[in-house]
Amino acid sequence: MAVLFNGGTTFNDSSGVAGPGEYIPALTSLTNGVNQHGKFVEFTSAGTSHHIDWPRTPWMPTGPITVSLLYEKTDATNRNTVAWGIDKQLASVTYQCHATMPFGDGTVYFEYGGNGGANEVSVGGLTFGADHWAFTVGARGMEIWQNGFLRASNGNTPTRTNDPTHPFKLGANLSGTGFVADLARINVCCVWDRQLDTRELWTLNTDPYAPWRNPV
Repeated sequence: MAVLFNGGTTFNDSSGVAGPGEYIPALTSLTNGVNQHGKFVEFTSAGTSHHIDWPRTPWMPTGPITVSLLYEKTDATNRNTVAWGIDKQLASVTYQCHATMPFGDGTVYFEYGGNGGANEVSVGGLTFGADHWAFTVGARGMEIWQNGFLRASNGNTPTRTNDPTHPFKLGANLSGTGFVADLARINVCCVWDRQLDTRELWTLNTDPYAPWRNPV
């Protein structure tokens, strides 16, 4: 699945058909613009429930995964926010797949199929700009990449369960968890049902639009 924010262009890869996203609930909190990464959507109101929502996600991987996106936090306040994620509150934490960039404690967390422990990798002390992020699970374990650098990893290869009714959200307020929306700009978002190799991750960092020239 990949999304290029130029009006909702999508294509599907081997993980299945994602379909169009929906802006929820208030367009007044969402603007469009251009920066060094190209076109973006910007969330301009913090602590609300606005987000971009894929209402049903049977295409979301349950084993190996890579999520790649361009994300720019636009203020210096750390909030208990989720930049992207599966809404675990519709069922259980086994559905979980989300990342914070950063959370309220200034830490970047990536959780997959559960809370903490073997299902989590995290890193603190980072600085944030208009960054390329990649989150992976696979034979190398769980990883967090920022701008082509491996920031955190472990040796765990967790899995998650899935359900066709679960939403995937960007700029997310995830229901029932107390997470709020952040002030941020989001551009390209891609999801693969495998762990990209380090060469592929570096290519994405230097050219995040590469999937649109080679959508395989």
